[in-house]
Amino acid sequence: MEYVKTMDYWRDLFAEDRIEVRYEELVSNTENMATWLGDQLGVELDTDNIRHSQQQGNIQTASLWQARQPIHTDSVACWQHLRRELDPLIAGLRPIWQEN
Repeated sequence: MEYVKTMDYWRDLFAEDRIEVRYEELVSNTENMATWLGDQLGVELDTDNIRHSQQQGNIQTASLWQARQPIHTDSVACWQHLRRELDPLIAGLRPIWQEN
């Protein structure tokens, strides 16, 4: 329920001045989502940089290999193998999903 309270807080605080992005949409439709986000923010984004940003430059993080990977959807359904353990959480969040 802390997630619900947190999201309600930010929704109440910023009302129309916030942007919510679904991870699944971002990784499956990255260039269109980046363009949409740019439009929402009032900036023009060069979507060509999305591909290049993952292959150039210095990365100083323990996830160097992961940062070099192209954007992908491989992780979208990884939670499914824990479905039985997550069922109580899913049931509790269902009203929120239906609102959005």
